[in-house]
Amino acid sequence: MDRNKIMLAVKGGVKKLCEGDRGQRIVIILGFAGIALILISGFFGSEKSVKKSEPVVTENTEYSVYDYTKQLEMRLSDIISEIDGAGRAQVFLTLEGSSELVYATDEKQSSEQKNGGASSENEKKRETSYITVKLADGTQQAVKVQELEPKVRGVIVVCSGGDDVVVQEHIMKAVKTVFNISSTKVCILKSTD
Repeated sequence: MDRNKIMLAVKGGVKKLCEGDRGQRIVIILGFAGIALILISGFFGSEKSVKKSEPVVTENTEYSVYDYTKQLEMRLSDIISEIDGAGRAQVFLTLEGSSELVYATDEKQSSEQKNGGASSENEKKRETSYITVKLADGTQQAVKVQELEPKVRGVIVVCSGGDDVVVQEHIMKAVKTVFNISSTKVCILKSTD
């Protein structure tokens, strides 16, 4: 059947249903049931829509410096363990400070001319304010642009192949590349396996 035939069949069925007293009652009951379903879904749907919009502006994704350090240590340990000859590796990291949040700002500059007798001076003023977003509960929150992770201060790697010069060179190259640090901040030692 094509679409037009289906539409005509549906229209005919609805007309037959609505012709009698009983059919009109069914249509009215179905109408009220549809309205009730819409109202009920409005109560449950509002919670879901708030939950969906919250992650856009909230900052609950932050984690501690300790968690960040442990995650880096585990990932680096896994990578070093894959280097030929390194064996099982343990890594210890030290960081400088903690993470830093950078917020969106709006800067306005203005200049005034002061006339003081024969000479005039230009005075420039710079005003900086944070850009904020109004949340659903009416509070305002600054817009986070980025989060700067703390820099690595030093790395100690202990592995079974730590006494091999070639393995040390490979590990050193990997650590220097990952953290963009100098070799003076990296110590590679042999484990007591």
